[in-house]
Amino acid sequence: MIDPESKAFLAGFTASFGVELVALLRSYQRGRSHVAVRYRDWLFWLPRMVLAVVAGFVAWLFYVPGMSAAASVYIGAATPLILTQLSTGSLKDGD
Repeated sequence: MIDPESKAFLAGFTASFGVELVALLRSYQRGRSHVAVRYRDWLFWLPRMVLAVVAGFVAWLFYVPGMSAAASVYIGAATPLILTQLSTGSLKDGD
């Protein structure tokens, strides 16, 4: 049996990586010519995998006993967006 903290990490990791897989699938469904070049490059996938690990870690950090797995999924899926917004300074008042 897997402990709840590990489940939170795995849910966050899976959700974060799943967001990218959905984006890849959507572009592939429009046709092979619409698939972004970045998806063919390991230099994209390596940092993306690290970002998924970070998302899992954030979900693990926010875990509290009794928290639903859905909360960890939401945290993991949102982590890349939150980090992107923080890194661009887009969370300033008035933006």
